[in-house]
This record gives sequence, C-alpha cells and structure tokens, in this order.
Amino acid sequence: MPSCGATTANKVAVIGTLAAGAVRTVTFTGLAAGGAGKKTLRAFVDSACATNESSETNNQLTQSYTIPGQADFVVTGVVITPATPVANGVFSAAITVKNQGAVTGNAGFLDIWTNQPIIQTCGDTGDGWAAVGELNAGQSKTVTVVGLPAGISGVKTLRTLIDSWCEISESNETNNQFTKTITVR
Repeated sequence: MPSCGATTANKVAVIGTLAAGAVRTVTFTGLAAGGAGKKTLRAFVDSACATNESSETNNQLTQSYTIPGQADFVVTGVVITPATPVANGVFSAAITVKNQGAVTGNAGFLDIWTNQPIIQTCGDTGDGWAAVGELNAGQSKTVTVVGLPAGISGVKTLRTLIDSWCEISESNETNNQFTKTITVR
C-alpha cells in the first residue's frame, strides 16, 4: 500500500476543496492497460497527506479487474493429397490452424511453400495461401490449399506460416511456422 507522498502514480488530479458530505467524481483517461492478467487499480485521495482528517486510514480504494490475454495462432498439422506427390504435378494440403491463446482473434492469412527449408518472414510470398479468418480461443480450423506445385522428385521441406502478413498481435510471435518433410516421386 502506498504511503503519503508516494510518486508511483500513473495519473494525478487536483480535487480542490470539498464541503462536508460533498462528492466529486474524477475521470482518468489514457491509462496504460499493461499486459494480460489480473490487475488492481488503486485510487489515493490526499496522497500527499496535506490535509488533517478525522481518519487517515480510509484514503485509498482498490478495484480488481482483468485484462484478457491475446490470441496465439499455430499450425498443428498438414495432410497432403496425394500423400506422395508426382514430380512436376500438383497436390493439395489440408492445414490445421489452432488458436491456443486466451481470446478470439482473426488468424489472417496462411502462406505455404512446397519446398522451403529456410525460415520465412512477414510478407514473404508462398506457393499458395489461404485466408483463415476468426478463431475462438482453443478452436481449430482446417483450410485446404489446392494446386500446389510438386516440382522435381526428391525429399522436400513443406513450410507454413500463419499470420503471414504479421498483422495480428499474438501472445507468442515465434511459433507461427510449421514444417513437414514430404517426398515427391
């Protein structure tokens, strides 16, 4: 509990003189919400303890509140059809995206590369893409991208990137890529 003269306040207002029994409401705007989780707002009137009062122990009031968490989108699996694509042919990929975050959010776009061993960054263009849309907390959704180029035969690294335009603020921005080894015959 802060003591008289504490300088940790986020906002300060001058109340002025109040007649006995009078009430004045002060509204603060622009308070920083901070990160997700449980919070406590504290109001401290006469925080400098400049006025002698009949009770100096009732000048603070607290109110608990919760800032909801953020969404967190991940790819949990990819199923390709056919399971072994033919060289220079095409295949499709059914990609399962999950919101493992605490709140509903729009997962944006998902890009897919048929052979990309290197980590991709926001805005890199894949061999195919899909709009994923909104997912509730804990919800999964499967989107299918068709007509993906198989390329030449060999072992390849299929890569997906959810929120590929990096438009959504997530609780974890480092888990948006998923890889799967595929073989083209």
